[in-house]
Amino acid sequence: MAVPGEIAAGRRRREILAKAALSNHPLFSSIPPDVLERLVKTQRLTNRLYRKVIDEFGAIPPANRLVEAFLLTSENEIKETAKILGVTLSLPSLRTHLTRSDIDALGRNFHKSSMKKILTYANITVEGPIRNYNDLEECFAHMEADGWVMMEIWARHNRIDPRWRIRPGATENSGIASIPGSQAITLVNQAMLDLVDREAEV
Repeated sequence: MAVPGEIAAGRRRREILAKAALSNHPLFSSIPPDVLERLVKTQRLTNRLYRKVIDEFGAIPPANRLVEAFLLTSENEIKETAKILGVTLSLPSLRTHLTRSDIDALGRNFHKSSMKKILTYANITVEGPIRNYNDLEECFAHMEADGWVMMEIWARHNRIDPRWRIRPGATENSGIASIPGSQAITLVNQAMLDLVDREAEV
């Protein structure tokens, strides 16, 4: 009979696998997402699947709140976080020439809660890439990729293989030539802390 600790560990493995970007794993890359989702929900297969992923991605370091947020946040929420981070990084260089249509574009692409985060995070952004753009809408895809790059830097700093959450191609359109690692880590730490606090409020 499983003891409570084993049950909790098994539940955590299932939750991590359910959120993981398993299409990064060569064994699972050709399996349709809906089939993968059913496999992960099968308790009998969870441990076997988890071991396979660990063999490829490496073990997860001892859990802390921010690592948990990175591993267990929903797909939509982690994608929104990447967008928020990317826009935050560019905002200091954009705001000197933001037009009314740019502000409207930000409003169309982000909820009020996301805009609040962007403005808050921008206050701790020391330097960022200079954006030359004709239309802010066209930059959003690049900015999202910038956000994924920042999360990739943060994950490696925390000894987590980014492939646990960052899907293939997510960083390809990034316009970041370089970013100070300490700045990326600070911004992503804040974003993950906000995700933790949001979960606590639910």
